[in-house]
Amino acid sequence: MRQRGRDNISNALQHSCAKVSGKVGGAELLDMKPTTLDPKMKALGIV
Repeated sequence: MRQRGRDNISNALQHSCAKVSGKVGGAELLDMKPTTLDPKMKALGIV
């Protein structure tokens, strides 16, 4: 499950050209707030 979350976030960031927030950002693609995505990325070691 943890690997799937890491893969989903990584794929969203690739599609958004590493943009986390804003229009067509990774957070928007994952349907979450950037303030939620940022700590998840840190916890998964993506940052």
